[in-house]
Parts: sequence; C-alpha cells; structure tokens
Amino acid sequence: MEEVPLRAREHGYVRSIYGRIRPLPGISDRNANIRKAAEREAINMPIQGTASDIVKIAMLKVDEEFKREGLDAQLLDAGTRRIAG
Repeated sequence: MEEVPLRAREHGYVRSIYGRIRPLPGISDRNANIRKAAEREAINMPIQGTASDIVKIAMLKVDEEFKREGLDAQLLDAGTRRIAG
C-alpha cells in the first residue's frame, strides 16, 4: 500500500482496476493536511472505485438480461437498487 501514494504523486492520479481515473491535485501539496487527505484518497480509490465499477457492470448486465428475456422491468436509481415492473 505504501507505493500507491508514491505512484499517485508521480502521475497525479490513481486508477481503478477497470481503468477509471481519479485526479489527485492535492497529492503534492505543501500543506500536510491537504497532502495526507490526498494520500488517503489515493489508497482508498482503487478499492472503492473498483467496487463501484463492478456494481455498475453487474447492473448493466442485469438490465441486458431483462431486455433479452422480454421482461417489463428496469433497474431504478443506483442508490435504491429496487426492481420496478
């Protein structure tokens, strides 16, 4: 985990496993509070960002399956994760 902030400092961003990029403008800030917050984001984002990517991919696949099966159903807002129909 120590290498993540170093890579983030080198590139100015971190990336999820699926390639989503999160810029970290504060990663090289002279203000230690801003820099430490960016370092925490650098460590956290690949984990949470990848989890978010997986959920989105799953939701898209479920929606495709609904359509393929001819179901009159849809996924609602990603925050609710309820099925309407």
